[in-house]
Parts: sequence; C-alpha cells; structure tokens
Amino acid sequence: MKQRLGKRLLKVADFSSKYLADAESFVDMCCDHGHLGLFISESFSKRMYFVDPVKTIIEKLQDKISESEKSRITCLDIKGQNFTYTENLPVVAICGVGGDLIWEIVQSITHKNPHSSPIFVLAPQNRPVELREELNGQGFGVDQEGLVKDNGKYYEIMCVAEVFEKPLSLIGESAFDLNDNSHLSYLKKKREHYDFKSRKFPEFKKVVQMYDALLGKS
Repeated sequence: MKQRLGKRLLKVADFSSKYLADAESFVDMCCDHGHLGLFISESFSKRMYFVDPVKTIIEKLQDKISESEKSRITCLDIKGQNFTYTENLPVVAICGVGGDLIWEIVQSITHKNPHSSPIFVLAPQNRPVELREELNGQGFGVDQEGLVKDNGKYYEIMCVAEVFEKPLSLIGESAFDLNDNSHLSYLKKKREHYDFKSRKFPEFKKVVQMYDALLGKS
C-alpha cells in the first residue's frame, strides 16, 4: 500500500524531489512515524535514514522495513544534533519541531559533517523568521519556499543550503502568493505578531517594515 501524506508533508516531499536525482541519501529527521521517509522510499533507492530520539518510534519503523531494505535504510533513536553520515550530498528534511530546535540540528549537522554539502528542507512549527535570521547569518541561501495549510495550521517551508546563492530573506517573500487571500491573512497575522514583539525587542521593527512593504504590493 502506498504511503499517504497530509498537505504539509506532501509539500516537503514535492520540494525534496527536486534534489533527489543528485542526492546520495535522504534523511527523515525528527521522523515521528516516518510517513515522509516511507513515501520518499517508494521512488528513492539510495541510502536513507530515519532519525528520532523516541526509541519506541524507531523500533516500530524498523519492523515496517523489509529485511532486503535494511542494508540501505538505517533507523536511529538519537537526537538530531548527534546525527552523522558519510555521504557528500544528503537531503535532510526536518519537520514537526520548532524553529529553534531546527537551527540547533542544522548547526550541529554542518559542524559534525564538514565534508558534505547538505540540502535542508525545513518546515518549522514556529519562529520561521528567527530561523531564517540564524541561517542567513551562517551564509545559507534559499532555493525554494512555500506556504501550506494543513489541519488548520499554516507552515512556511524552505529549502536552504550553504551552496545556494539566492539570499535568504527574513520573511521569505517568495513563499507567498499575494493574489491568495489566505496568504494575505496569514501575512497580516505575522505582521501583527512581530509588531507586538517589537515593543519589547526593537530589532524586530525591521521585520514589521518588511511585512508592510510586502503587503503594500497586494
């Protein structure tokens, strides 16, 4: 039976597919039940990793993987910050956790694996602006961005890597369709959030100005 995905993970899989032809491995990081990785494995035959710190989750995933596939598919019950690999070009998808933890994992992976050039497909649960600021400060560029609504919640999805040349904007302008009222509503709420936040942290005033400039184009 083919693995079915919700809209968020389907978008992550769609974005990831652009890089899989050249990728040497795919990593389903913070994999939860492994739905994303299992979906990718139906069309991707190279090395794969499922990574999650919850041991029972990883044990259940191992039971789903056939003996013939276990030579190429590795399930690890470790924190993402402790993940290492040998491939030069992995695609690493990180979903289902907040922006702060995603940044910790990205930072650790790039530090522990200096031989490689990973492409990260990220779908933070929160703090996308703060995540972009950290990524931008470490020289990451962006290739694709998008906004998706799944089960009543919006997710900003971004594909980033140190090898991408396009600058990473703090608010991710290219993720939004200004002709879509749901996108405009989302942007207005984000603008209000950072306007409120800027009263205590003035450094976020620049973020509010960026949202104002983008909304002014609608």
